[in-house]
Amino acid sequence: MAVRAATTGGLTCVSTVGFTSGRNSPRTTRSASAARFRAAAAAADALTGAARAADLIVVLEDLQWADHASLFLLRELAAELPESRLLVLATCRDTAGDPWRASLGHLARLPGVQMLRLAPLSETAVADILRAAGVIMDPELARFVHARSEGNPLYVITLARVLARLASAEATC
Repeated sequence: MAVRAATTGGLTCVSTVGFTSGRNSPRTTRSASAARFRAAAAAADALTGAARAADLIVVLEDLQWADHASLFLLRELAAELPESRLLVLATCRDTAGDPWRASLGHLARLPGVQMLRLAPLSETAVADILRAAGVIMDPELARFVHARSEGNPLYVITLARVLARLASAEATC
């Protein structure tokens, strides 16, 4: 397993190379698990090393799907935050279960870690997004999109784009 960090034109890319898990025997599984944890520690070292030269942002999305090794990587990075020029932005849905819930308490106690809970968009905010997308506003439509999306910004924007395209297609027919 090798972890590489390369900086080109102000962009740092960190990659892991050469990991294969082999067969599924208990011994191989243990060694594969140990290799994943070593890879996570090496990746954390590579990222904090790259951040020494210039500010670095690491984005980890959808941690509700993360495995133990990925959460280990997040904990390793979070522990390094106060002494580094590293910013880690991690996202997770409220519905996340274990192992994320177990890691959440540990992360919250680390210095330099801030957790923000983002509330869903309000019906008024949904109506504003629909209006900005060029959708002819109807309060019933805003209520429907709000209820259907549960205020999820990505879903609201996607629905707004689809509705705007439909309106545009109808106007050209």
